[in-house]
Amino acid sequence: MEANQTTRGVIHTFYSFKGGVGRSMALANVAALLARWGKRVLIVDWDLEAPGIDKFFERWTSESRRTTAGLVDLICNFSDGTPSDWRNCLLKVALPDRATPLHILSAGRDDPQQNENGYSANLLRINWEVLFREKRFGAYLELLRQEWTANYDFVLIDSRTGITDIGGICTIHLPDVLICLFTTTEQSLGGVKSVMRRARKAHGELPVDRRQLQIVPLPARDESRTEYKLATEWRRRFAAELDEFVKDWAPKGESTESILDLLKVPYVAYWSFGERLPVLDEDVENPDKLAYFYKLVARLVLSHLDLTEVKTGTRSAQAAEEAQAEAAERTKAAEAARHQAMEAAEERAFVKQRQMLRERSEQYERFVNLRLLPALSGLRNRAFVLAGTSAAIELFGAICRLQPQDVARVLHISDAFLLSLVFVTGGVVIAFIAWLYFRRVDRLLGERALFDGQAGPYADKDLSALRSFIERVEVLLRAPLWHNFGTVIARARTEDAVIIQQSFVETPSAQAVGAHHSTELAQRYDVFFSYRHDPTASSWLHRHFLPLFTSWLTDELGREVNVFVADKVIGGRSTDELGHEVHVFVPDEGVEGGSTIGLALARSSCLLALVTPAYFQSSSCEQEWKAFESTHPERIVPLLWRGSPERLRANLLSTQFYDLREFAIVGDAFQKTEGYVDFQKQVRRIVERTASIVSSASEVIGEGAD
Repeated sequence: MEANQTTRGVIHTFYSFKGGVGRSMALANVAALLARWGKRVLIVDWDLEAPGIDKFFERWTSESRRTTAGLVDLICNFSDGTPSDWRNCLLKVALPDRATPLHILSAGRDDPQQNENGYSANLLRINWEVLFREKRFGAYLELLRQEWTANYDFVLIDSRTGITDIGGICTIHLPDVLICLFTTTEQSLGGVKSVMRRARKAHGELPVDRRQLQIVPLPARDESRTEYKLATEWRRRFAAELDEFVKDWAPKGESTESILDLLKVPYVAYWSFGERLPVLDEDVENPDKLAYFYKLVARLVLSHLDLTEVKTGTRSAQAAEEAQAEAAERTKAAEAARHQAMEAAEERAFVKQRQMLRERSEQYERFVNLRLLPALSGLRNRAFVLAGTSAAIELFGAICRLQPQDVARVLHISDAFLLSLVFVTGGVVIAFIAWLYFRRVDRLLGERALFDGQAGPYADKDLSALRSFIERVEVLLRAPLWHNFGTVIARARTEDAVIIQQSFVETPSAQAVGAHHSTELAQRYDVFFSYRHDPTASSWLHRHFLPLFTSWLTDELGREVNVFVADKVIGGRSTDELGHEVHVFVPDEGVEGGSTIGLALARSSCLLALVTPAYFQSSSCEQEWKAFESTHPERIVPLLWRGSPERLRANLLSTQFYDLREFAIVGDAFQKTEGYVDFQKQVRRIVERTASIVSSASEVIGEGAD
């Protein structure tokens, strides 16, 4: 993030002497409007004892204070002598209607699972006096101030109430403009007036070159619509008490009372429930709406306290038009970039496909020439030798039967007929063994013919068909002759790729070829997705869950991830919505008995099961679950998609599962609902747990390799 303007931004502090006046809500709405008008906005939550400005924007950000550091973390790191970059502590907010994204520097990371190093503990260990006296914290604040104003048009600070060290930082050291909200009470008016005077005096004594502090009194929770007479009397008193601050920036001819009447923020009970932004839900041009009054304050901020702009809105309208035009250009550029990326992806896919076909052809030829043909030759030779031996023995047995007396006299035996039976029996046995060899040769030739017919060395398919062919041939070559071929292949579909690792040991060249294939087949997967296949679940998984999950898991692990999805919706290597490349593999075979699936399951670090009432009724899903349950039950992450957990098997109840039932919505419209934000949060939790499991599994594998 770099500045693209020569002018520096302006820092506005929103302050109130007492709480409950709507200070944070006013700041949030002003920030949203400035972003809509195309301005770069940074919100800084300096209300460290009662933070929460980020709550207003939770709907439009996938980040949170649970995982992102903030102001307290920056201050603690500075105090410890290891200052960190504030740019790494920002919550990024993407508001609707093509608004310029705004950033929030929150009060600090607040993870409920952290105790000793949690937010409250970090806040309590900050010693402001030591920071300023011994650590040169004032110089650090000045550096932050310069960097903020260089990168943003407007920096809006949410200050702590009352008179505190933090309040002094926000009202004296940092701001160019101090916006003070107050209500119709003696405490509020007297307190805010005292702070205004103290801030103006101390600001003028700062040992840095700074323009004069402008102070804007802002009446809040105005009740003039219901209590007009009393509200008018208080407004006159406001004007008398605060005239000295307004006249510093108000144009001549404008009375302080009329200005305060123009800028007042009325109280609307409807908006007091929850953290919401009227400027995004109401017509800002309707004077009967609360959003209208926030718009006037935002115009004042945008125009640098130009009252004419507040009344006419010329500059804000122009800014809004420019922002819309820029947004349209960005959209157009993004669309063009997307088309270019699609064309480039198609080109890469074509090149990759061509390379894959060439590689497949080379691997096929190597395997056939170095492994299959020599094996067939050996089997044929043995079969012919055995057949010849059997024929010779049978011939001798026939002679014994036809000329028993001559044979008995030559061999000096008493019973040549019994000898003939022995030879005949031996010949039959040897003939049967020869037949087994011929049958094995025939089935190997059948496997090759089947592969050449269905896939072929140049067929338009991935390497999975070739791997399956190699696996079946290897299993068949190593199996005893009397084993049934179907039984052998069925067993191969549940065994690990160790069979391939032991292949091609006859010659050095063949061993190298075998090592190449074993590397291909021994690939490990981070996640194996298990679910009962139906169009609804598959569409939801690939449209909503997988793009977020794979992208965030890539970020969490800090590397490319391998994800195995056993269906026929997508396949190969794909790119998610954020540009991360991930392996989402889809086999050619079905789930039942698929050899590729069996190998992938054996080599996966984590099982994510999309559980429905029909999940455990599927034999394939049941087998996939049991495969992990028998070895690593702690690596199973159930995702409850449909049904009641009480009605599902006891294993689910004894395992921590994630409830996704309220998010089981298919269609793009789901991404525009408020529930999609909650869905993203749940996916984030799933990613964090999955990353922990994968990392632990990787450590175990690494130790085993050592």
